[in-house]
Amino acid sequence: MVEEELAYPRWRYCRERGRHEGPDHAERPARPVSTLAWNQPRLLDVPRDFTRFDKERHADPTSPALIQARGIAELFTELRGWSVEVRRLTDEGLVVVLSDHREGDTVRYSEIRPLAADRKVNVERVREVLDEMGILINDRPDRFEQWLTSRTARFAPELRDDVRA
Repeated sequence: MVEEELAYPRWRYCRERGRHEGPDHAERPARPVSTLAWNQPRLLDVPRDFTRFDKERHADPTSPALIQARGIAELFTELRGWSVEVRRLTDEGLVVVLSDHREGDTVRYSEIRPLAADRKVNVERVREVLDEMGILINDRPDRFEQWLTSRTARFAPELRDDVRA
């Protein structure tokens, strides 16, 4: 019977040691662990809801993106003369948006816009900082295009194309 146990299955799981043992599973040296960092790219581009951010649970002051953004905001404060209140509201918005930021992520303007009503965040200043960092996607519709489309909607197609050109 002992020979049958070893023959089928050819290996057995040893619960005490947490490893497989048997004729094919001899002691092997541990594989070397790679020291390279790897980030999982997003599978779906789903808009994030920053209004659900809880500062006590989600804030990460050690985020490299947040540290960089705070430096840029400090520079803008000096150059543009932001008040203490504007600086505080901008910093609050940066904490919300960049605490969970990963390398290569981008932020859409439409994702940060609801923060103005929800948290009284100075969204335009946050937009300036994110744009300076190069991670902002400005997905706002062009107002001139909207105006032109509404004004030329009743024109004949030939005239409308000439006016729009």
